[in-house]
Amino acid sequence: MHDATAIKYSNHYSEEGSGYGYLAFNLKRKVGYDYQDIGFGYRAILRKGINMVLFDGVIVKIDETHGGEGDQIVVGCVGWNSLLAFDVKNFILSDSRLNRWLGSQVVSGSFTPDKFDANNSWTVDDVSYSGLQFKPRRGSDYIEDDYTYLRYTFEFGETVAKLSYDWETAFPNSWPGKFEVLDANGTVLHSETVTGSGSKTLSISGGNHVEIRMYVTQAGESTAEDNTVYIRLQNVIVYSTRDTVDMARVMQEAVEHMSDNFGFSSDTSYLNATGYPLPQAAFDTDQTLDEVLKWCAQFGGAGYAPLAWGMQLNDKKRMFVELQDLSTVKYVVPRASATSANVSGDWATSVQKIYAVSQNQAGDTVRSSVYSDTGQIERLGGLYRKEVVQAGQITPEQAIQAARYRLSEIGTPKITSSFTVSGHVQMPGGARVPIDEIQAGGLVEIRDFRAREASLTPNDLRTGYTVMQLVGVEIDLESYSATLIPAGDRGRYERYLARLTQLARG
Repeated sequence: MHDATAIKYSNHYSEEGSGYGYLAFNLKRKVGYDYQDIGFGYRAILRKGINMVLFDGVIVKIDETHGGEGDQIVVGCVGWNSLLAFDVKNFILSDSRLNRWLGSQVVSGSFTPDKFDANNSWTVDDVSYSGLQFKPRRGSDYIEDDYTYLRYTFEFGETVAKLSYDWETAFPNSWPGKFEVLDANGTVLHSETVTGSGSKTLSISGGNHVEIRMYVTQAGESTAEDNTVYIRLQNVIVYSTRDTVDMARVMQEAVEHMSDNFGFSSDTSYLNATGYPLPQAAFDTDQTLDEVLKWCAQFGGAGYAPLAWGMQLNDKKRMFVELQDLSTVKYVVPRASATSANVSGDWATSVQKIYAVSQNQAGDTVRSSVYSDTGQIERLGGLYRKEVVQAGQITPEQAIQAARYRLSEIGTPKITSSFTVSGHVQMPGGARVPIDEIQAGGLVEIRDFRAREASLTPNDLRTGYTVMQLVGVEIDLESYSATLIPAGDRGRYERYLARLTQLARG
């Protein structure tokens, strides 16, 4: 539309989501009329020339005003990526939650749950363990092949594709017990009748549930002492897919849903970052897809590198996921182009000594050694700030690693920054990029602007310029200026702890 004025728009790129952000513009039109080119849900594309797309999304807000300066219509739009927050989808790809394995208390034929104990924890020598446990009740009279079960059932249309677990059976002195895993058709997939242990991954075809059973194979009274006869399973994960469950696999679900319901592209060829394997990808708490993808992205990729995901900056309505490039300078801002620039650092945001507090399986508190950033302490004239990492119930080795990650990222004061530029920026080779074509992602180098103490990284010895990670751009066409939004300080340490927390959810 050629009568739009006061045009402002944005784009962003991060593990919180990527794509076009908003588009706002004014129309000097009479209010109260039906216009064929504006309406809720109408597609809005801002182009520069024939091929360049500056914004693509939908209209979500229309304000009509009648006043002293005449009629005016203000239109607000959001990029396609925002539509991921418009819908709720429940689905499960992998589930390690033990409380989803359920039994029944209704006796029927050989199914006699009143003669067994089936639960998801046990204690040995005052140490608690989590898993699925079956054991006979002492004093119960059994008929041959009495049994009980725990069953996992998918509830949102999925079918069981795979089950993995570590197992242990204790049937001493030829005790007449049997351990079985059955699919929804009653086919036995794994069976044990003697004492043993091992690990198993079963491929399963069809059906919405899988079942684990304990049998007593001979009639008689059980006289077994506690913790002598049992079936125990740990690290139990049920899957609705045989694929590795990671960020890219979850993105496939999002692509399929948004393609079917919102007209997104069905192209999955740009889901290029595998991300961290997720033993727990159970999204059955009525979340939006936006919430689901943010949760998955927080774990990062290989080496705890951050991911970026969302919609490509074009008019293809195509989703992507990739590792962020934190080493390549994308734009260079000459000092003359920066209409305002600010960088500030605060010692109170950093620590130079750190130790971790964790709990072992017995519940005892374990404190690690104190780790120090000796170089930074020397630069501070011997002064330091100390921090304790409350690491929760993880191994001492994991707690030490968490403390070291934390120290590596917070030993130097963190910075905050903001930059507004006008006219143009440059590519590293010198080519000019107009303000209205700037896209988030990569690094931006601000020339001739250096805050000595507010260093960007612990080893940043460069002088004469400042480098920041560009996660957002807000562009005002009327003033022909752009605000460059830097990244926050979420890093490797937080992704590491997020993984540990996620692993503990089961």
